[in-house]
Amino acid sequence: MKIYKDTYKFKIFNDQKIICAVSTRNFGSIKTRDGINQKNLKKFFAVLGVDARNIIFPNQVHGSNLRFVKNLDINIPNADGLITDKKNLFLGNYEYDQ
Repeated sequence: MKIYKDTYKFKIFNDQKIICAVSTRNFGSIKTRDGINQKNLKKFFAVLGVDARNIIFPNQVHGSNLRFVKNLDINIPNADGLITDKKNLFLGNYEYDQ
C-alpha cells in the first residue's frame, strides 16, 4: 500500500488498471448524516484523476448483499458491496463511525 496525496492506493491493482484507494481525514468527511458531501468527494477523486460523477454508492445496510452494477442510472438499495465489469464506472463504499 502506498500513501499518495492523502490517499492509500493498493499496488496490487496497478497491472490490472484498477483504481483502489482509501481517503484519509484530510479530505474531510465524504458521507455525512445528510448524505454525500460533494465538495469533499470531488476533492478526493480529483487526486485520483477520476470524475466524481462516475461513482455509485450503495445504500449500505451492514449485511452481506452484493449487487452487480451495469450503469450509473440505478439506485442500489440494501447492499454492502458492488461489482461491475464496466470501464470508467467507479464503485464506492463508506467505512466510518459517526
